Amino acid sequence: MHLYTATEWNSFHLQINHDGHIDGSPHQTIYSALMIRSESAGKVVITGVKSGRYLCMDRFGNVFGSHYFSYDDCVFKHETLENRHDVYHSPKHNYLLSLKKPKHFFRPGMDLPPYSQFLSMENQIPITRFITPEPVRHTRSADLYPDPLNVSRGKKPTLNYPTPKDAQDVKPSDPQEPLRPNKNEKEDPEDPRGVIITRKENPREYFYKRTSQLSGFN
Repeated sequence: MHLYTATEWNSFHLQINHDGHIDGSPHQTIYSALMIRSESAGKVVITGVKSGRYLCMDRFGNVFGSHYFSYDDCVFKHETLENRHDVYHSPKHNYLLSLKKPKHFFRPGMDLPPYSQFLSMENQIPITRFITPEPVRHTRSADLYPDPLNVSRGKKPTLNYPTPKDAQDVKPSDPQEPLRPNKNEKEDPEDPRGVIITRKENPREYFYKRTSQLSGFN
């Protein structure tokens, strides 16, 4: 149901927003839909259907929505007036539930302030509005996905690919097969295929030397 309150100028439905803020909406919303459950004789607990928060009141009469239930703050005394309107007040803090400031203490027979008399209105919002999850916006990173407008203008997109921390981390792999000697070199009878590397020659220098010889460069 929805708690509807009105004056000669405006009308509102009390709503418990997702962040716990309490305000009024001129029309029924998914946040003004409430569950009113009887706690004990004449006492009720009010919960927001969509927000899942309890309607609570602090010691200054300010109302708020909370995910945590407190008997002192979240239980209201419900009374029905002769005009068929309902009023709610806190048994602990003795303030009236109202959408208008300043807050007023409740006294029997008092002149009730505006927006403190409520009518329970039947819900007119389709149930699917309450169970359908809100859409999630998917964003993309400008670093990983280049702007197509920049690409069409001839700008080269920059992609952040992982690179080695140091260029020295990348080392050439060893040849899988023995290297063949250059035709201009004399074959060593003890090493006809030129595989043996002398201790004085650096292995890396030898590798590039043999590669250059096979490529035809001196």
